[in-house]
Amino acid sequence: MTYPDNSRIQGACCNPLDDAKYRWQTSGLRAFSHTPEIFTDPYDVSAGLAKQLLADDSSITLTSAQMTTFNSAASMTVDHGWCCCHCWRWYMTEGLAKLLITRYQMGAPAIAHVVDLTNGCGGARGSDASPSPSSRS
Repeated sequence: MTYPDNSRIQGACCNPLDDAKYRWQTSGLRAFSHTPEIFTDPYDVSAGLAKQLLADDSSITLTSAQMTTFNSAASMTVDHGWCCCHCWRWYMTEGLAKLLITRYQMGAPAIAHVVDLTNGCGGARGSDASPSPSSRS
């Protein structure tokens, strides 16, 4: 939260960036270029946008029907959640999901797809991005 709004948060957080996954992500994110809250590069996020999405996570209250969509979307992602660990990205992505539900009326499959495309954990596509035990040292 102390980053200036015009600064960038860059890099993969849990595993090395995988080139093939990165190409898939950035290519897929082009389809959402009309939605300003969906960043175009999962490894280069505006601090201002990250802070706004973190605030959205705290301030947006979902109805019970919206909570069903929210929970379904989380379970559909590769990580079966908003990120591979409960870091700042987890809560930022929760905020993004809540915003996509309330402002854009997106359904669970579309939200899960956006979450997979914006995942900044690193690692290869198609596998849970949680770091292996040997990489946690």
